[in-house]
Amino acid sequence: EKVSPGILTTRTSLYLARSGYYRGCTLADSKGGFMGRVDDIENGQVKLLSENGRKAAVQPFRKGQIVYLQDMGPGDRMEIASFAWSRRNGDKWESGRN
Repeated sequence: EKVSPGILTTRTSLYLARSGYYRGCTLADSKGGFMGRVDDIENGQVKLLSENGRKAAVQPFRKGQIVYLQDMGPGDRMEIASFAWSRRNGDKWESGRN
């Protein structure tokens, strides 16, 4: 909708913004490319962080450009817990894993 240094304005209803859900999310272009990290969203304004955590000064956005908020993005780390089980079923063993 509107672009200014470090802030995007949208008419899209981001209902989870009041809970802080989008803080730290990745803003991505239509191909999934990194465009920035979200500092906060308030009243339709997506406020961005720069790479070093300070407010963003300039971002490569165009008015009307489609962007996506992603929970996981480039540079994020995550852990996936491993789980395995086994049980005896008569004279045979069964097992499974995630």
